[in-house]
Amino acid sequence: MALLEQSEKALKEAVTRVMTLNLATTPEGAQVTVDGCKRGRTPFSYPVFLAPGPHRIQAELDGYVPAQLVIKAKAGETLDLTMPLLRPSHMEVPATMNAPVKEASPAASHVAEVSKR
Repeated sequence: MALLEQSEKALKEAVTRVMTLNLATTPEGAQVTVDGCKRGRTPFSYPVFLAPGPHRIQAELDGYVPAQLVIKAKAGETLDLTMPLLRPSHMEVPATMNAPVKEASPAASHVAEVSKR
């Protein structure tokens, strides 16, 4: 068996043991972390592979409320996920540099577009 065929066979077998996550954000350009580890900025040109079990996904972009969700990865599944990032309804600007700044509170819930294959 040629090396390429062996590699393709090994990859197909490995994918059955993990979940394949195709992740996007709207708008693009968000910094994405999975379980606290930076994975890069959207759009991704590659899938994210996750071991079975729960995983926390976070997306942050300047001027938007950070989005986060927890997914339960299942071996052999492919998940297409789009995380919408929302602008805060209002941002308070301190009157002076010493005034306390209130952080924008995250939206009650972010609705992510999800499709399983």
